[in-house]
Amino acid sequence: MNAFVDTSFLYAFLDARDPHHAEAVDLAGAHLEGARAHAYVVVETLALVTQRAGRASARRVILDVLSALSVSAVSLALHDRALATFLTAPSRFSFVDLVSFEFVRAEGISEVLAFDDDFEAAGFRLLRA
Repeated sequence: MNAFVDTSFLYAFLDARDPHHAEAVDLAGAHLEGARAHAYVVVETLALVTQRAGRASARRVILDVLSALSVSAVSLALHDRALATFLTAPSRFSFVDLVSFEFVRAEGISEVLAFDDDFEAAGFRLLRA
């Protein structure tokens, strides 16, 4: 089963100044190709990269990184489940995190590429180098 990839991992992989960059590069070699993500992770990643590093870097994400991933659309049912969870979830979890948690559970994914400790707090196994 392929791992799920989160924005925190993708950003660390792309930004050499990120404290997790070296670990992300190590993990990417074995786990990034074919890793699973959903469209909201793509939106979040492109927004973050554009804001912090500019449009040229976001273009690099599209051409060089997203092509390695298996990206799924977010169904209305998944979106609605995450919205319902958002109403009662701890405030530490972003909406995209909640969509990710629902997605990982629904797809039966057992491992997550992330440097966001919210995934561990929600009971998911993080891959480490």
